[in-house]
Amino acid sequence: MGKVTIRGVDHDMKRSFIEMYASTPEPKIPIWITYHWKVFRAKSTSAQLMVSDWPVEREPGALFGQEQTFNFLEVQPYHE
Repeated sequence: MGKVTIRGVDHDMKRSFIEMYASTPEPKIPIWITYHWKVFRAKSTSAQLMVSDWPVEREPGALFGQEQTFNFLEVQPYHE
């Protein structure tokens, strides 16, 4: 599973979520889609956004070599 990390922000955990679901109909090779919805408030004029498939930062771990696709990333203002 991919991981999305945003540093330099205050996260709103009540409005944020991660959802996983299988593609339908299931192809020969199963495909799982993970949707990350992160609501945050910036602490300054910049922040660091990191997208990774490593379970632990700086350590590829046992999952190294799997085929992963990150095909969509969008950052939008969130108005309360």
